Amino acid sequence: DLLDLLALALRGLEQGEIGLGSRKRRGLGRCKVEKWRVRRHDLTTPTGLVAWLEGNAAGEEAGEHIAELLSVDLAAFEDRRQVFTLDGIFELTSSLLIRSGSGGADDPDMVHLRSKREGGEVPILSGTSLAGAVRARALRIANTLLGRETGANLVNEIFGKRTEHSQDQPTGSRLVTRETEIKGTTDLVHGRVKIDRFTGGAYPQALFFQQPVFGGTGSEVHIQLELRQPQAYQIGLLLLVLKDLWTGDLPLGGESSVGRGRLQGQQATLTLKGKERKIWELVQRADGGLEFGGKGKPQELEDFVTALHRYEEGKDR
Repeated sequence: DLLDLLALALRGLEQGEIGLGSRKRRGLGRCKVEKWRVRRHDLTTPTGLVAWLEGNAAGEEAGEHIAELLSVDLAAFEDRRQVFTLDGIFELTSSLLIRSGSGGADDPDMVHLRSKREGGEVPILSGTSLAGAVRARALRIANTLLGRETGANLVNEIFGKRTEHSQDQPTGSRLVTRETEIKGTTDLVHGRVKIDRFTGGAYPQALFFQQPVFGGTGSEVHIQLELRQPQAYQIGLLLLVLKDLWTGDLPLGGESSVGRGRLQGQQATLTLKGKERKIWELVQRADGGLEFGGKGKPQELEDFVTALHRYEEGKDR
């Protein structure tokens, strides 16, 4: 029984489901075990105890799957976790600027955030930036539909409670975001002048340079959201946020006031895993309409939004 539980836990590392360190629910600390090494020692015997203390590798087995090395059959264990996932591909129709914390001496004043990958430094969409934009829009929608107090409590259920006062106890987020690479973009540097808010003219000696990433046809922004232990009304709220992202009404990153961060949805896969698995697929057609696919029905998505409209705090659980 202990080997079964150990294999179940370690398989989470094998499949990349367990992160390390802090900010795991915002895309950091992701890791995956590629190879296991297993040694067996009988600690009830002097020989086995000494071999364990000396790190004797005799009889060591190596492989990619921990269940096979431990001779455990995990097929009999049912995955009862309830998760709603959103996996979408968007086109960047404008420029995007998520400011990086540092840069070289010759770099512009503001450079888009990058991450070192196998091919070098690449522009990324950070999980923290995505979660911040989604939370702000979700709060705006919930406040409009349900009122400020009820809306704020609903958003705290999903994203966790913030510590606005010293006596507040923070809670963990049930929404998990991922840090993803932005593909098919171009880096351009351009200068801007600060505007004097009182005169409406150029602010003296306030010239600065920015280097955002510019999208267009062929650009690709991958957005991944995962909501754990979802309720129907919570899924409905995320669907309304997805609609705003899809139509370009919800920008990402900074400088949204000058038209940056606008996206256009191309395709998305929505998956609800629980007692049964349902999948909805959305594809943007050339004529501006949406094409639905997958095993789920469009009306079921509408039912989630209806559950949000009918939400009453403390009753819909």
